[in-house]
Amino acid sequence: MIVFRRKAVIPKDIHEVWKIVTSVEDAGWRSDLSRTEILNERQFVEYTKKGDHTIFTVTAEETDRLWEFDLENNTMQGHGRGVFLAKGKETELDFTEQIHCKKLILRPFIKLYLKSQQSQYVSDLKKHCDNISQKACDFLSKGKEIWYNKLQPKRCFLWKRNSSFCPCVGSCGLQGIWNTQDKKEAIC
Repeated sequence: MIVFRRKAVIPKDIHEVWKIVTSVEDAGWRSDLSRTEILNERQFVEYTKKGDHTIFTVTAEETDRLWEFDLENNTMQGHGRGVFLAKGKETELDFTEQIHCKKLILRPFIKLYLKSQQSQYVSDLKKHCDNISQKACDFLSKGKEIWYNKLQPKRCFLWKRNSSFCPCVGSCGLQGIWNTQDKKEAIC
């Protein structure tokens, strides 16, 4: 069994990071995946651009705090754990994976593979968060629509002046866009 751990600080609010990480159906920000497939409320499949797939089964979930899962593919099986910790307006992530390599010949390389995968995941997550922040700034300064999921715009209605439930609004310190009525509206 190989154990690999990685910590990272994401410059985004914990609620937003949690939403991005656990919204597996919207993984377009991941550079290593071609698509994901939801099997049921606890299982999903990630398909790499090379055609490989990994089945994940969520085993524990505490919103904004903990996400654990079992994983299995042709090469390996194991358990992953993600711990989320708020650090002001940033989020500290602590990822741990315990992996058993099924193929003896690949065992010497599995730790390097895990390190590469986790580094790419963190890099993609940071880029995605930066992209959301930039789109929010562009929208607020230029009046453009924000295409959060790239396929279709989603409308967010924020009813309290200081709310920031939308993944875009509030990401650059601004608290929303108000229309002429008593609610805020952002297309994200």
